[in-house]
Amino acid sequence: MFWCGARASSITRSRASIRTRPPPRAARSSPSPGAASQPCSMRAPTTLRELTDMASDPNDPRNRRRWPRLAVSVKVSGRWRARTGAEQDLEALLLWVSAGGAQLRCSAPVPANATVRFTLRLGRFQRFEPTGRVRWWRRIGEVRDLGVEFAEPIPRIGEYVRKQLEAREVSKGRFER
Repeated sequence: MFWCGARASSITRSRASIRTRPPPRAARSSPSPGAASQPCSMRAPTTLRELTDMASDPNDPRNRRRWPRLAVSVKVSGRWRARTGAEQDLEALLLWVSAGGAQLRCSAPVPANATVRFTLRLGRFQRFEPTGRVRWWRRIGEVRDLGVEFAEPIPRIGEYVRKQLEAREVSKGRFER
């Protein structure tokens, strides 16, 4: 049984440093003192395969996200500004989108904490101009993936994502019979 809740460690102070002391060991049959009293309704992934499957499906309930994400492949253009204040052009490919942010792939060396503003078209008539901050980036060969958190959640994008995901579930159900 997988228990929700983390074991709390006690902190002790000495003159020169702060150290953590592990909590006392509890019997295996009972949860640790800081754990929740109710077990989680889902079990934890036990194999590498289960863990990678969970990570690859952004809408898996075990993959806790504030907003559901939609995989897309849309070209976007805009500008980014580093903390120094210099603005540069941005040409990117939008990989994932949600009401709260997006994942972009670009060749520009956009650093973390840079401000990004771009134009995005979803569907036929839906045009958005979100502004956000780069929260993370990773290099993949010659390009970079950027995680952009929007300055304000955009409910219209969230509604679009929800409708698209529902439509995919309906079409998936048609072919499984």
